[in-house]
Amino acid sequence: ACAEVHARPPWQYIREVWYALGFHLRLVALLEEPTAKYLPRTMAFDPRVDLVPVAFAAVAFGLVRWLPSARRPVALLGLAWAVGAYLPSSNLLPLTRYLADSYVYGSMLGVGWVLGACFDHWVAGAGRHARALAAGVPLVAAALLGMLTVASSGRFRNSLTLWSHVAERYPDDYRVCRNLALAWYDVATAREALRGVDRCIARFGPEHFEMNRAEALYLLGRLDESEWWFRRVEVRRRASGASADPRVGHYLGRIASRRSAAPSGPTFPRALEPGGPAP
Repeated sequence: ACAEVHARPPWQYIREVWYALGFHLRLVALLEEPTAKYLPRTMAFDPRVDLVPVAFAAVAFGLVRWLPSARRPVALLGLAWAVGAYLPSSNLLPLTRYLADSYVYGSMLGVGWVLGACFDHWVAGAGRHARALAAGVPLVAAALLGMLTVASSGRFRNSLTLWSHVAERYPDDYRVCRNLALAWYDVATAREALRGVDRCIARFGPEHFEMNRAEALYLLGRLDESEWWFRRVEVRRRASGASADPRVGHYLGRIASRRSAAPSGPTFPRALEPGGPAP
């Protein structure tokens, strides 16, 4: 994850930190399916997310109070580990990638210590037969979690099914639209990917998809149109003061090489100044 450079109002900053905490705790509680995710555009109150940190805090407090003093240090150490492992990814230092399954991997070790301390305490006070049955609980838990993993892997068998699912949840994010369009490369052809990119352009405008359209056109052999879009990327980056994209120079060189090895064909308008041809 990379630090963002633009400022945000304090209320938005606090809101994003709290939302991310609730979302990641839902992952820990298996209430949220691990998959690609983005911060929603609207940050309206959502009890399914915003109340989760409160519920987790209440449960953690109750469990620690329930444990005897001999086992309490293990639980407190687990809680401290979980909090400390999450802090770098908590968005207290603003991150470009707000939400990610990997942000809770380290914290789940601490959660495991807390649950283990509670489980040991329960087993110690249970009867002999209960203690014998308890020995199989970890195996049953591992089997159930494995079944969930297999089911999730079956649903998301390729990039297209993954990003189709994400697009249903985050339809207003241009990055999701772009990733869904590019996912067609995995299961179909550049022609389908180009159609997906064009759908994104129709909805969000061309600014975020110029490079993707240029690459798809290049793969389809439509070199003149491809060059026009690559030149458009150049002009936009130059106007914004951004450095040149090395991919543009790479593709333009390959276009020139392919042209020199093939008979000349029809040209595509290349004027890129204001008032030039529309794509």
